Amino acid sequence: PLRESKLSQEQDPADLLLSRITRLANNTELRHKVYDEMLRYEQQLLIVFDGLDEVRSPSRSSAFMRILCADLLPQCTVLVASRPCSMASEYAALAHQCVEVIGFNDEDVEQFVTSRFTGDPEKGKQLMTTYRRQPTVATLMRIPLLTLVISFLFQQTGRVESLYSALYKTLFRNWVERHIKNQEYLQSATQPAPPSVELPQGDVCGFEGDGFERGTKCLMYR
Repeated sequence: PLRESKLSQEQDPADLLLSRITRLANNTELRHKVYDEMLRYEQQLLIVFDGLDEVRSPSRSSAFMRILCADLLPQCTVLVASRPCSMASEYAALAHQCVEVIGFNDEDVEQFVTSRFTGDPEKGKQLMTTYRRQPTVATLMRIPLLTLVISFLFQQTGRVESLYSALYKTLFRNWVERHIKNQEYLQSATQPAPPSVELPQGDVCGFEGDGFERGTKCLMYR
């Protein structure tokens, strides 16, 4: 992940590629040994950088740019993921191949919901009405995985969450409650009922909606 990475001119390529690995984080000697092994099998190596849009104009001589330009590890394959932005287009000129991942359109969403709610078409129509009336829900359901999650939760709770954090919080709560109900001690009348599930307040996770709304670009180098 490129978030919070310091792409300085002096950065060692071994640090860039391996410092996030827990076992190597505080062991410079071992990082360099692993990097030397990577050089031996360079043709079989795939490097994935995630979050190009979060990088602020790295130095041309930084290890990151030297890898993109094939000055370092020229025989390996490099895959870079980015939200669409002007900065990403600047790097596209260096890419051997550029692929844009596009989510569901209106027809795809309706087809999925219809097939999902074959046993209860009225409920499927209610979900599609919400989809058409609430832009935030429509944005979420452009992502196939989130369309599945929203449909599942709507079947279970009859509610549609319009925020990423609320959606995953509801999903997590639903999963925990279902798990608790499946425990053997709940089947015994002599066992006390478990306490209600209380989740921490605040966001469970955070996302930046612009990339999800517009899609994700993958740039393939070499």
